[in-house]
Amino acid sequence: MKRFAMLMGGFLFTAGIFMSQQSIAQPGNPDEYVYSTDRVTAFRVRADFAMDLDEDLGWAEALNKAPAQLVDHPFRIRFEVESDTSFYRRQYNLQYRWNNGPWTYVEAHEFPYESATSPTMSIVSCHAFFLGEEADDLIAVSEKPANPGAGISLSPATPGWFPHPKTGASAEWEFALVIRRWADGPQVVTDGDRFSLRMVDHLGRLLTGPMPEFLVNVPKGHLGGTFVETPARIGPYENSKGDLYFIMEPTETDNVFMMVKSTDGGQSWFEVDADNRPKVSDLEGLGSVMSKDGVIHIAHQISEGVYHHAFATSDHPETKDRWVVDSRLITSHEEPPTQTADIAIRPDGSLITVFAAGNQLHYSILEPRGEWSKAKYLNHKYEVGFTNPSLVSLPNGIVEIAYKSMDGIGWHRQLLPDNALTHPQQLAQDLGTSEDEMMAILPLVYLPEQETTVAVFRQSDGYLYLSARSPGNSWSGPVRVSDRTVVTNAVDSDQAGADVVTWQGQILITFISEDDRDIYLSIISDFNQKPAAKKIVSGIDGSWVRGNMLYNQSKSAVYGIVYDAGSKGGSGYNKYVAIEMLYE
Repeated sequence: MKRFAMLMGGFLFTAGIFMSQQSIAQPGNPDEYVYSTDRVTAFRVRADFAMDLDEDLGWAEALNKAPAQLVDHPFRIRFEVESDTSFYRRQYNLQYRWNNGPWTYVEAHEFPYESATSPTMSIVSCHAFFLGEEADDLIAVSEKPANPGAGISLSPATPGWFPHPKTGASAEWEFALVIRRWADGPQVVTDGDRFSLRMVDHLGRLLTGPMPEFLVNVPKGHLGGTFVETPARIGPYENSKGDLYFIMEPTETDNVFMMVKSTDGGQSWFEVDADNRPKVSDLEGLGSVMSKDGVIHIAHQISEGVYHHAFATSDHPETKDRWVVDSRLITSHEEPPTQTADIAIRPDGSLITVFAAGNQLHYSILEPRGEWSKAKYLNHKYEVGFTNPSLVSLPNGIVEIAYKSMDGIGWHRQLLPDNALTHPQQLAQDLGTSEDEMMAILPLVYLPEQETTVAVFRQSDGYLYLSARSPGNSWSGPVRVSDRTVVTNAVDSDQAGADVVTWQGQILITFISEDDRDIYLSIISDFNQKPAAKKIVSGIDGSWVRGNMLYNQSKSAVYGIVYDAGSKGGSGYNKYVAIEMLYE
């Protein structure tokens, strides 16, 4: 439904209903109702965000029609404003109303990468014009002489305007805007929410006339929000009901925990148990694992400590969709150069976490119904530091641990069921030594059919390689498994842009190409085969990708992945896609 408002005969008509002028209060003083001497004569929504300012093209609808807008998708609105005969310097601002909330000034904050705050709506930059670029007469509803207005890009106000002649003139003002799915607070915009816009002058007085009022849509598969900066698993997790769960943050400027959920196969997502988010935030060094009873356990490292959080999904017999462990301190430690942690769960329910402490790696164990053990060194004596732990638990209770030394060598140890550590073995080399290559090892995976542990890693030539190990054997030599180079440290993430899972004895690898930043899928069934990847997501500027095999979504298994389509480290570009797998 297209909605707009227009002043007619002393009343403001809005989508078939009307309200008296006196029903609109002056912002900041609800007891006063003051109107500008100027008025809006018409508006028009621009669908093509990249269109030149003075091209009469790329419109979404006819005059005074406001179609639905997509969240996290910048758009433009152009207003024609007509002055009266008062001759003074004008300057205008925008205000918005979200559903039936208060009128709020539209501030200027960038998208997708915000530096200060992330409001629900903001004026953003637009490369199609510069702030103050003259806007010609495209709307031409006013009969008064046309003066050039301007394009408004990343500014909370228009440039000053003296109408000429003094008897009154008209000018056009085009604003670049965005509505965020998640805003600081956190606040969330849902599908079908209603937004209204109006112009006010420099004294805060309302300009009467047509006002855009429109609905917003959340696209299918769109999460929005901010990706967690970690090379470890963060979901999506699936329980026996087919419900999906994913860990993320609302915005780059509000780094709090959110567990978002989908009950329709990833088409729509919403936060669960927002009132009990973990108190410790700043989600960077983070790993997670889900137990058989539907509890997602999280190891979370901040600068000088590592914490345990847990979330019970709808599978849990007692506490459903609730945070059940909040910021339980495992240990304090020396601040590491890069925050990193991973966690695994044994068949007996015990938890093992490995995390950075200074330039070393430590581990701690939580036995069922016990306390976290005193942290011990995981790494061996070596002249350089260590980072990038990756864990996977085997059916026999052994926990495989891969990690990397700062000189670019990949290492492996096992934590045995009696909690003894095996001697370190080298599993890879040439993993890079620069900051961009800090996190080169992907999440470890295990092939139960072959009783084989598989490590996939990015070497300094940019390609992904695979090494495998079966019981009693050494690690195999590296085999290249990507047919193109893979991005690393895309937006200060210190990690390779790739993910790996197993399915029916095969290795499934998704990765972000360094060349075009699209996402590719490589399926490895024979370690000696030549890699050949298929593009599965195109036209993006990919930064992160994380996934899991999901078995309760449809008639076939799917590889469900969440990826950042190009937020540049900011907010609003997290999306979900399911890759259907065909059973043999």
